[in-house]
Amino acid sequence: TNPPPVPPEPGAAPRELSYVCRPTSQSRVYMANPMQSPPLGAEDLNSIYSHLSSALSQDPTVRQPAEKALEELARRVGFCSCLSEIIAKRSADVQHEVRWLATVYFKNSITRHWRARPDIGIASEEKVHLRAKVLELVREDSHQVAIQIAIILAKIARLDYPKDWANLFPLLMGQLEAADELATQRVYLCLHHVLKELSTKRLLADQKNFAEIARFLFDHVWGQWNSDTRDILAVFAGGGEGTESAAFKVTCERWRFCLKALRRLICFGYAGDARTLQEVAAVPVVMPALLAALQQLLPYWVHVRDESHPLHNVIAKGILKLIKTAIEVQTSHPWSCTHPDVMPKWLHFSFEQVCAPAQPRFDSFLILNMILLQNALKFMHGNATALAAQVPTSDAQGGGTAAGRAQTLASLRGQAAHLYSAFFDAPRVMQLAHTVVTQYLPLTAEDLQSWAADPEGYYHEQDILSHKDSLRPCAETLLLIAMQSHRDALAPSLVHLLNTVQAQPPAVAASLGAYAAASEGAGGVPVELLNREAVYNTVGIGAYELHDHVDFAAWFHGHLVPELQDRHASTRLVRRRAAWTVGCWVAKVTPEMRPTCYKLLISMMEEQDMCVQLSAVNGMRALVEDWGFCEGRFLEFAAPCFERLFALLDKAAELDSQLQVFNLVYILIERLGEKVRPYANTILEMIPVLWEQADGQSLLRVQLVQSLQHLVSALGDGCHMAYPILLPLLRYCTDPRQPEALNLLEDGLQLWHETLLQAPNQEPQLLPIFPNLPAVMALTTEHVKVCLSILESYLLLQGAEVLSQHGAAVVETLAALFGAVNERATMMIFPVLDTLLQCFPAEGPVLLEPVLLKLLGIVLGGKESDMMVASASGVLSRVMLQNSAAFGQLMTKASAIPGLVPADKSSVPVLLQFVDVWVESADSLCTTKARKLTALALCTLLVAGVPQVLERLQGIFSICTSVVYEMDGDSDTVPPGYEYWVTHGAPSDPEERNMSGESLRRKQLDALDPVTTLNLRKVLGNKLAECSTVYGESIFASAVNQVDPAILKQLQETSQSAPASAAGV
Repeated sequence: TNPPPVPPEPGAAPRELSYVCRPTSQSRVYMANPMQSPPLGAEDLNSIYSHLSSALSQDPTVRQPAEKALEELARRVGFCSCLSEIIAKRSADVQHEVRWLATVYFKNSITRHWRARPDIGIASEEKVHLRAKVLELVREDSHQVAIQIAIILAKIARLDYPKDWANLFPLLMGQLEAADELATQRVYLCLHHVLKELSTKRLLADQKNFAEIARFLFDHVWGQWNSDTRDILAVFAGGGEGTESAAFKVTCERWRFCLKALRRLICFGYAGDARTLQEVAAVPVVMPALLAALQQLLPYWVHVRDESHPLHNVIAKGILKLIKTAIEVQTSHPWSCTHPDVMPKWLHFSFEQVCAPAQPRFDSFLILNMILLQNALKFMHGNATALAAQVPTSDAQGGGTAAGRAQTLASLRGQAAHLYSAFFDAPRVMQLAHTVVTQYLPLTAEDLQSWAADPEGYYHEQDILSHKDSLRPCAETLLLIAMQSHRDALAPSLVHLLNTVQAQPPAVAASLGAYAAASEGAGGVPVELLNREAVYNTVGIGAYELHDHVDFAAWFHGHLVPELQDRHASTRLVRRRAAWTVGCWVAKVTPEMRPTCYKLLISMMEEQDMCVQLSAVNGMRALVEDWGFCEGRFLEFAAPCFERLFALLDKAAELDSQLQVFNLVYILIERLGEKVRPYANTILEMIPVLWEQADGQSLLRVQLVQSLQHLVSALGDGCHMAYPILLPLLRYCTDPRQPEALNLLEDGLQLWHETLLQAPNQEPQLLPIFPNLPAVMALTTEHVKVCLSILESYLLLQGAEVLSQHGAAVVETLAALFGAVNERATMMIFPVLDTLLQCFPAEGPVLLEPVLLKLLGIVLGGKESDMMVASASGVLSRVMLQNSAAFGQLMTKASAIPGLVPADKSSVPVLLQFVDVWVESADSLCTTKARKLTALALCTLLVAGVPQVLERLQGIFSICTSVVYEMDGDSDTVPPGYEYWVTHGAPSDPEERNMSGESLRRKQLDALDPVTTLNLRKVLGNKLAECSTVYGESIFASAVNQVDPAILKQLQETSQSAPASAAGV
């Protein structure tokens, strides 16, 4: 059955919507298809209501068609106006749920369609109607619907205020004149959301608008909040009579919304005093009032602390909101808070709450008090200096003269220093630190119960707690800031505290304070152990500040070592903290202490308590990552360490534990380097097991792949022993069709490249993986660099097999890259092409013909940079030098391709155009070997039998003679392995790798390279002598005589066999 239609108002005829439904010539209405989608009107209300009702159904066959229909209706003009009419109906036959869903669709339509777009939008006439309608809907009985209406109002205000809705706030606040309690509460609810939305706009003009809003609203909101504060406190003072009434609850909600509005008006409606250096007048007025309200409200917390109490949420939220507001004002206007009536009183209050908390503790409230103290200590320690650096120096920015601002800043800094120094004197800071250590850092019975129930979960829970949400981390942060700002005062006190707990024998249950005494026997753990754990935590937190005050060597040998050796169950909390402390003090762990640390931490990894085991892993990681780690001292512990870590991986139930443990394995492999080889079999045996256990956990598998990469690098030419495990994993990680490719592909490619680099000789097992490479390069260009390196490594390792089986795919992949990647990536292709041509001088030019034609187009197109043209010419130079016949065929085919050369040069042969560009761009080559290759190829071109080449002798001779001079005499060979245009993956010094793997293959290839073996002087002399035979002595002599005499003189000096015509010049 269909839901009941929306009834008309009693006694009223069905009315049309008040806005203009059809577009006029003065206003353009945007919609998807105006001809097929007429504007919605009053006659469509029943249909929309029906769709909204169906959209609430639990039956997907009913809900999904309704949602689709509503999505289509949302694109039609008048949809929001129809929704506003449905929301306005509050009769009994209109479902509350439907009205709420209408507000949700209204809100989403505002977000999507309020801004005019070319395809869809809301007409300006309808916007006027909607703005007025939303204000009419403010007084809403349903709390859920009222919240959505407030959000709708805020979203419209963000887009239209003040340009199209300048009277928003007068209209909104005008509803308070003759309103009841509920209407007043709803107005302030809307005001809160509007201010919240507008305060997030960061443009300067928007900030100025918000400042105007603050001036308009502050007095009214401030007065209403004070009035509600008096009313609420009066009810509580009268014994709580009337707290159950609806009017009182509405008053409390309004009070809270006014407080939120005040916070935004003060924090965002006034320019920050850190830049203006002007006191915000509202701060000395509001902050004392907030503190007074908090002090009067706080005593009632003891009576309503039970969550079942009806006033629990009211008082708890009020208390927290008051101090949160104070903290935000303290952050936004730090200089204004140094007023004598503001911060001193707040600091006294927060200090008292922290040092003498009410019982039972209100943890959320204590956290906020600690944050307020933290902010004050940080401001005293360094933030004041940082804020001073933000003060504008130019007159235009800050107003007034620079000297005047400097004087004001000095006065403010002096006032702040006096205030904070007077409060945070040495006795008070010592009391604060002692309170934190003895009351907030010791583990509670709840902590010990959580630890006993789930050690692994407890460890990670403590590891991720935020200092703004949890009491102990917040207390630790407060203690650290206090140590940073008052190191000299606190260091002796904390060292004394450490000596005190160390002097307590394990059997003596001594107490450091009332809280510790009250916790005696918590969880079956003696109090002195709880105290010792807390003090160790303190010393670990302040390792940097206490570095020069603690005798770590004596502490280590006298206490930490015995505690790490103690295996009693009740001492596990001290043992866990001692392992963590060693990691914090790693800078003071001497080489002589390290073997003891390794032994004890590895022994702790054998315990049954997962929390202790993971703490040992954390301590070991700190030792291994430290710069003082020595591989030689660790080798005797490597085998048992790997064994314990792999056992721990098998035991761990949570992903975070597995990641943390395997991270240590990864670091060990990386730090040990080649010395990890004796343990490679143990590591390799665990990889398949861990891989299966990590199914669906890509982060752990990524660490496995990274660890294998370091292991393969460490194994060097012995990496073939890992192939049974490595190759299946490589095939999976580098397959872009696998579901985990997004996470594993990048590291898988790096592992693949490292495997090829270390392969000692041809490996048929590596060839079946090759098809993954073209698939990856066809899918994305993100990994083009490593993919090209992999291809080059394959060419060096087993190029013949690769080209015979996958040559077409290689050529297609390389050809597709040109034009698809930027210049930097294109430059990475040239070394690969050069390596292929160098390895296969006869077959390479034929196979790469499509690619070489593209290179020729780059050279002759005139659109690329000189570096790109010179590099592309270098590849073609290789073809000319090693296979001049193939070079000639390439030029012939290029001549038949239309559009390869610019139309204005189509009459010039392709070869001559190439030679002109080739010679002109040669100076852009940045390496000696590349220039020598060009010179040798030009020498070869001299005897190609093309007479027009003789017209270009001056450029050719200039290049050849300059390269000869660059070679420094007759020793014109190039060091093997010298790169052309980009850096290869091989090491620059092959001796460092004992000439194994790819470095050896590259050296062997370079040893056979004509560029390395040929003497340019001799080649030049021989080719000059041959020219007389090819062209005739008279023709060649005539061409030589056209060359600049200075170049001919250089040629005569460098050439060992210059022609007679040249010698006679």
